[in-house]
Amino acid sequence: MPELTITGARIRSQDAESVTLAVRLANHTDRTAHVWATPRHLSYTEGTLTVRLAEAGPPPAGIRIISHHPRVPEQIVIPAGSTAELKVRVPKTLHTTVLGTPGLGGTVASQDIGALSELDITVAYAQTPFQPTTDQGPEEFIEALRSHGAVASARIPVEPRAQEG
Repeated sequence: MPELTITGARIRSQDAESVTLAVRLANHTDRTAHVWATPRHLSYTEGTLTVRLAEAGPPPAGIRIISHHPRVPEQIVIPAGSTAELKVRVPKTLHTTVLGTPGLGGTVASQDIGALSELDITVAYAQTPFQPTTDQGPEEFIEALRSHGAVASARIPVEPRAQEG
């Protein structure tokens, strides 16, 4: 059995600007799990929201990152042998850059998150919390994020928000 499993997701709340998902996690180990709670990537396609709460791998060949601004992710603690609910807040509208002709910049495309039926989620976790050292430059910091702990992934249905009453 995997150390950490993603067992379900539901819409916890929503307002005019955002949707908050409650993602259920189970720690199957005899050790505390420190789980990332800060989204690093969001995308949406036809009912499926993709959320990555883990550092992505290196950029594709030919892509040069010109500015690094790594941040320490928020982390929640799940005690050994326990379950927890991770709250993930996402905007109702995602904005992405669409590249145009090389050298001429691009445009910003907006995409509304419509009917949300499925969640494709990746979550980083480790036995110890992520704590960068003070002598790391941006590239070393990002590599430390990538190599810390393990990841759990799942593609699961999203339960609708429970009706109040």
